Amino acid sequence: MMIHIEKFHAGFILHLGTVTHYNIHVRVSFEDNNGQRWTNVAEKTICIKLNNRRQSRSAVAARPSLQQIRSTGATN
Repeated sequence: MMIHIEKFHAGFILHLGTVTHYNIHVRVSFEDNNGQRWTNVAEKTICIKLNNRRQSRSAVAARPSLQQIRSTGATN
């Protein structure tokens, strides 16, 4: 079974956690030929630490929760 992809969306969101911590959240979504949109097919959160001297707990708490993100594709 092949799915023809007409529209492909890729978004890159840069979250500034602290001065030395950067969180990059990548979201990928596409629409098939039936007009059904699939969001967040592939998600990846990349944490970049520019300064490794201090481990901050607030930077871990500032990471976006994956539970808040829902798929907009209708199944019925």
